[in-house]
Amino acid sequence: MLFRRRQVDARYDGWVALARRLELDDAGGHEALLLELLNPPGGSRLAPIYTVQLDTAQLYLTDCREDGRSPALTSAVLISTTEPIAPAGLRASRKLNPVLESLGASASGGQRVVVPQDAVFNQRVSVLARNAVSALAVLTPPLRRKLLAALYDHQAAPTFLLSEQHLVLTVKAPADQPTELAQLEALAVDLLGIYAAIKALRQTALG
Repeated sequence: MLFRRRQVDARYDGWVALARRLELDDAGGHEALLLELLNPPGGSRLAPIYTVQLDTAQLYLTDCREDGRSPALTSAVLISTTEPIAPAGLRASRKLNPVLESLGASASGGQRVVVPQDAVFNQRVSVLARNAVSALAVLTPPLRRKLLAALYDHQAAPTFLLSEQHLVLTVKAPADQPTELAQLEALAVDLLGIYAAIKALRQTALG
């Protein structure tokens, strides 16, 4: 119990140092919004929550604690926009085996998305979406490059979620072996790059 308390204290101290260095603001009052977006198991708690204002969006960083038989800590980076930015939602991760892909598609009511003429991306990334045609319109070459970097350039294996007004990268780990905050910071940089690529696509579409 004492060892676990020391782990929690060290994690908290790391968060405080990260927030100070990146000039993040406390966003504990936004827990309800983030719980709705992350949709974790019942009883999960978000703490701490930090944020920074972007142009027309808000960047959040947080830990989501799941108690139970196998306690887990999901670290998350989110961008929430004030206006719709993506024409389609999708979920992407490191390549899953076909059975898991099929189960994921069935659970979400979606389908596997295959990008024409990009065998490398298809071999390394699993993409699920309800509307494959709209998802393909989002998966431009610049976005695919940034997505590959986010999924594979770090020890952590994140999951990427995109909806009309939200972008999310999450990494789930055992509660006693949490994702290093340095990796979470790197994922925040990756998410900002993905956000820039999607925003550029929207600006092109708007002319």
